[in-house]
Amino acid sequence: MNGDPYRFVIRAFADLRGLRSTLRAWLHTHGVETQSIEDLLVAVSEVATNGIEASADRVAEVEAATDALQVRVVVTNEGPWVPEARPPTDERVVLRERGRGLDIARALVDSVSFSRIDNRTRATLVKRRDQSDPA
Repeated sequence: MNGDPYRFVIRAFADLRGLRSTLRAWLHTHGVETQSIEDLLVAVSEVATNGIEASADRVAEVEAATDALQVRVVVTNEGPWVPEARPPTDERVVLRERGRGLDIARALVDSVSFSRIDNRTRATLVKRRDQSDPA
């Protein structure tokens, strides 16, 4: 990954606004296409919200890096492992339940994966860049 990396620490749900604002500016500075920025902001917000909710101390860290081919965002917290999203079974139940954030994120980026390292959960989101985007 090239250029300066992005880093933001979320200490409360109110910090999500600052995350979106600073990440938008960082992505724009790195020449990421507007639609990709919008997709990433929604996906990262969903995953970061989950990270805050799952963390005992309500803290999550967001790091991002980009190169000519992709943007990679990692959300890390000290919360428990996040299980894979379950498939919807009954539309009436799906519409009144919470918990669609991972499905939304997966629909907007090219990959979402989870790992557990040093008692921390890491969610990694990858969005391929439009080849016309400058790196």
